[in-house]
Amino acid sequence: ALSAVEDILRRYYSDAAVLAEPHDLWGASLTAYVVGATDSDSDDHLLDIDAALGRAARPQTLIRLEELPYSANGKVDRAALRALATPK
Repeated sequence: ALSAVEDILRRYYSDAAVLAEPHDLWGASLTAYVVGATDSDSDDHLLDIDAALGRAARPQTLIRLEELPYSANGKVDRAALRALATPK
């Protein structure tokens, strides 16, 4: 589940959200939106994330944000995240 991927990312970032989008080659592509690193963003740090998630659950794209958008009810606004990733 995407929440498990988000939990692992939160070990390294102060906040994270993951979206699954359709992809022509892989069926689905994961995009991670992360806020601030809890550690340095070194290659070792990214290798740790890869090892923890495994290839199938690793987000193909990592987008750094200053903050995640939240709805009025306190949940991550996933529609707003999709809008951020859509080219204009």
